[in-house]
Amino acid sequence: MAALFVLWGPEHAEKFLRELKANDVRLLGGNSEVVKQIAVGNFKAGLTDNDDVDAMIREGGKLSGVPADTRDHAGALALPCTVGLIAGAKHSAEAKQLIDYLLSVDVENQLLAAHFATRSVRAQPTSQPGLSLMKADYGQIAKMLPRAVDACRRILEGRE
Repeated sequence: MAALFVLWGPEHAEKFLRELKANDVRLLGGNSEVVKQIAVGNFKAGLTDNDDVDAMIREGGKLSGVPADTRDHAGALALPCTVGLIAGAKHSAEAKQLIDYLLSVDVENQLLAAHFATRSVRAQPTSQPGLSLMKADYGQIAKMLPRAVDACRRILEGRE
């Protein structure tokens, strides 16, 4: 939602949330809960992460994943796995070694094989047919996150 707040602006995004609320959308406790509720037939659709969908399918759940998009065709939000080094860390040399390993092609291939990631971060965005990615400014999204979370809770939980 924070990405949509950045993309559309807060007023448009809050209007969208109000429209969702008017259509009886439900705010659940997390991505895996969304997938469980769809798999047991309580909901026809939901927003979640690809790894939760793939895990449920491996467990025999009857559902499928479709990359999210919006009416304005902004594309799906890609959230690559991240790692960081804390400035002034006591063991920065070892931490850099770990980071290099975690960012390696081998680890990425393991994430892809485990269906935790759906595409390589090294691949060109057009390398997966039918997948359009949102042009996201992750710094702006991070700054917008508190406002978006507050609006989601306030509007979708019916506190406004």
